[in-house]
Amino acid sequence: MPYLLRYVAADMLKLPESRVRVIVPDVGGGFGGKHNIYPEEIIACYASLKLGRPVKWVEERRENLAATLHDRDQVQYVEMAFSRDGEIKGMKARVCFNAGAYYKFHGPRPLMLASQVITGPYRIRNIHVELLSIFTNTMPTFPYRGPVMTEITYMLDRCIDEGAYKLGMDPVEVRRKNLIKQDEFPYTTPSGSVYDS
Repeated sequence: MPYLLRYVAADMLKLPESRVRVIVPDVGGGFGGKHNIYPEEIIACYASLKLGRPVKWVEERRENLAATLHDRDQVQYVEMAFSRDGEIKGMKARVCFNAGAYYKFHGPRPLMLASQVITGPYRIRNIHVELLSIFTNTMPTFPYRGPVMTEITYMLDRCIDEGAYKLGMDPVEVRRKNLIKQDEFPYTTPSGSVYDS
């Protein structure tokens, strides 16, 4: 995100944007760990101004993976109720998201996204959901690469698989039975999201 970095660096260093030039290789988009300004970038700019010469920040891949934003660390406690014929009657979930040491730009976004898609593509009319953001001693989190959907899909699929097993049913049939039907669109989920095809 060269333009975002230029804006922030200019602001932090009290320079007009026209005096800041950010040169980058092809970044392939502005998402994930690239959609952030890291302190080292601003420190390198400041050091360059103080020293009156170029300064280069270099980090190894291992350092980068340890010190940049992460996603997908959560603990899920889920209960799902089924009728004898495999219809999902309700779901109770408590999902704890590791937010890292502090919130960054989009910090609480996973909670908002999770609340919107917690029932996935299934017709689950009765839900009780508790979503918690927990601060820890790790790097801050940042939603990227299909934020939240992977975790929510896993949560729903493992519940449906377990329910189908206990009912002695085919998990595919249980999924098919509970999918939102085409004639139900636009469909409003219990959390208020509107799905439309």
